[in-house]
Amino acid sequence: LSFLAAREHSAFELRRKLQQRFYKYAAFDVSVLVERCLQEMQESDFQSDERFTNRFVESKLANNPNGPYKILQDLQNRGISREMSEKILHKLGNQELWLKKALKCLERLHKKGKEQSPAVLNQKLYQRGFSWETIELALAEYQNFIKHSESGDLNAEPETFTTENH
Repeated sequence: LSFLAAREHSAFELRRKLQQRFYKYAAFDVSVLVERCLQEMQESDFQSDERFTNRFVESKLANNPNGPYKILQDLQNRGISREMSEKILHKLGNQELWLKKALKCLERLHKKGKEQSPAVLNQKLYQRGFSWETIELALAEYQNFIKHSESGDLNAEPETFTTENH
């Protein structure tokens, strides 16, 4: 239970941590013991993959400018099924949200002061897990922002490009 005190864990993560802890001291195969512990934690509702997934996605949406495919990959790396991941992502995210996240990512890159080609920005957004549709929309809005900022017309800055409201 001490593993769950700090944060939620998926069953996959707990299984791995329990095996590592028990294997240090056991002279026998502890996989049955680990599975029994995990089952008891789930039956007592100390561990739930669905609750873990909800909290993980909410945290990623609040703190990271990553797209849905990156979040899906992170969840799969933690042993969460694609079906459950997609269900929770669909419930919590939408196209408008992903566009805002992509624009926030572009804004961070822009603040670094290094001008980058659209192809490089496209690749950076793709690596962060955004869909091609979202990337195209975000880059079009970003290029519009750049065009207006170069002409000195900062009042024409698209509302979604500013992250003050987010």
